[in-house]
Amino acid sequence: MAKIVWLTDHPKPVNAGEQRALDHLAKVLPDSVTLIPNLTIPYMLPNQPEEYDIIAVTPDAVFAIEVKDLAPPVEITEQQMFVNGNPRGNPYLKTRIKAQKLKTKLSAQLPSFEKDVWVEHLVVLARQPASLTICDAMKSRIVLLEDAGKLIAPGANLVPPRFHGKLDGKEPQIVSAITDGATERSVPVSFKDFVGTSMMFKMDNFEAWRARHMLTEVDVVLEVFRLPPDMPQQQIPQWKRKCLEIEEV
Repeated sequence: MAKIVWLTDHPKPVNAGEQRALDHLAKVLPDSVTLIPNLTIPYMLPNQPEEYDIIAVTPDAVFAIEVKDLAPPVEITEQQMFVNGNPRGNPYLKTRIKAQKLKTKLSAQLPSFEKDVWVEHLVVLARQPASLTICDAMKSRIVLLEDAGKLIAPGANLVPPRFHGKLDGKEPQIVSAITDGATERSVPVSFKDFVGTSMMFKMDNFEAWRARHMLTEVDVVLEVFRLPPDMPQQQIPQWKRKCLEIEEV
């Protein structure tokens, strides 16, 4: 079973898909693999932090892993990802950039390891979409969760053979370099099946939010009524009815 290294304040995966992926990988990978979930790494050049769902350190390589939990039809082309026909950023391209920046960080902090560290990128689909089409050039690094362990495990074909075993015994230094200066990713505001992307405005106990559905990734605008904390229990049913009447106006 793989080891899991949490940051000091013990963050948790920010959604159910990431939790499912972490649980599965921890179960199927050997104890020579270390998993670091849910972290943001600051970078100076360019001055832009990057969020990582999971970073895996194996005796062969370091993996930057992006987790996607998508239920509708998914099509991934060389430029974009389409979820239920709606265009989204291509996770393969984004994760490749994150892997490149992580490689630069490790080379700078551990110069003696520079020629030994291979940093790979992988996109893991935490569930089987309704349909899935992936362009040929990206099929090897966009995989279903059930297939991810075989690509991360020591000796896997995704890592060039000359790097196999190069990091054996060096895991503590690698993990320390990765987590140095890192912080937990902020947990987004959620409303049942929706994740808030930005608040439009707020008035007393009423808020308007731009949000995205967790599974379909459809963008919506939500009207949110916050229950006053000091409201007596017997008045809550009447308050809910008034909120519904406001929505219907």
